[in-house]
Amino acid sequence: METIFGILDTVWYLNTGNWKIENAKVMKIQVVPTGLSKNEKGEDVLEGTAVFYELDNRLVISEAEAFAVRDDVVDACRKVE
Repeated sequence: METIFGILDTVWYLNTGNWKIENAKVMKIQVVPTGLSKNEKGEDVLEGTAVFYELDNRLVISEAEAFAVRDDVVDACRKVE
């Protein structure tokens, strides 16, 4: 399983607690299964995952909320309808 960002990478995100664009370092990464099923042999099959980053300021954000540069956060906010 690969993640977009690694430990100690700096990510940009929209802090919806104060509506500011901020950055922080990734301190922990958690990969959570979002779906499991069984194949025809009865073996467990992973259907999807969600990735969460815990930042050095103790916030936890999803991979969809983390961006490499500030301008990408601004662009993503402009696309939300």
